[in-house]
Amino acid sequence: PKVRLMALDLLEDEPRRAIHTRLFQWLQTQLGAMQALLAEPEDAGPLRGLIYVLRSQFGIATQTELRAQLKALSAEDRKSLARLKIRLGVRYVYAQRLLKPGFQSLRAACLSAWLGHRTLPALPAAAVTFDAEGCPAPLAEALGYPKIGPSCVRVDMLERLLALLRQEVQRGKGPAPLPEAAMSWLGCDQPTLE
Repeated sequence: PKVRLMALDLLEDEPRRAIHTRLFQWLQTQLGAMQALLAEPEDAGPLRGLIYVLRSQFGIATQTELRAQLKALSAEDRKSLARLKIRLGVRYVYAQRLLKPGFQSLRAACLSAWLGHRTLPALPAAAVTFDAEGCPAPLAEALGYPKIGPSCVRVDMLERLLALLRQEVQRGKGPAPLPEAAMSWLGCDQPTLE
């Protein structure tokens, strides 16, 4: 990434360069810590390809995007993913550790810059959902908060709900009712959940 300072007319060139250098070093350190959570395995193969995609997308990708890699994973590869806290959900594959509040603000800033958005979405600390208004769907999904109706839902909670619904549908014969427990997981009431 590149760091570009806004116009700082009050500073001489040398202090401006020092600020630029310090910001760049700080950003490199922070991004390095994020990327270390998704260390690429030495072996080539589907696991390495999957982790490469997750690294390039800040820790989240759809099952559809990773279909070929997921299909080719061995039992040992799946154990490696579990050790890295990479979750294979119903719709998404995601790095659980990158959903922590400490990484969310950095991910939001980097993704907003990458996608060309001048403002950051308001991500409440440790929130499971937030109002989707004003947050473009690609940015919300890249942050780990796919848009579901009028809300953005954190991917781990969405996957928890989808897995439960899948189990209920498999047990029964048709659509499953929304579980009451989902209201507390998602921090919403029944009408909002429906």
